[in-house]
Amino acid sequence: MKNKFLALLTPVILGALATLPFAALEWSNGEQFKQGFPYPVFIPMWLFASAFFSLLIPLAQDIRARRDLLSDKLTLSLRLLALVFLVWLWIGFVSDQMPCFLGVPNCD
Repeated sequence: MKNKFLALLTPVILGALATLPFAALEWSNGEQFKQGFPYPVFIPMWLFASAFFSLLIPLAQDIRARRDLLSDKLTLSLRLLALVFLVWLWIGFVSDQMPCFLGVPNCD
């Protein structure tokens, strides 16, 4: 049970750490959350990052343990495709919200 909890906790913490600089940027350049914390912006960012790390960590562990990754090509292909898709979502979301993070008024 402890291993499963840690396996879930690590991507969640790494996702929060990946999102935290953007929250700090929003806070320092914005209105310091006078309208409240922008949950609709940061929850998807955190979820995308957490999902990315939850797929990447087992893959990195398999590589470090020198396991044969090519034995199950379908799983590897789907995992890599999901990683690329999550990176694409993350970059698109961050580039769309970057004016808001930088404090541009009336950004959407």
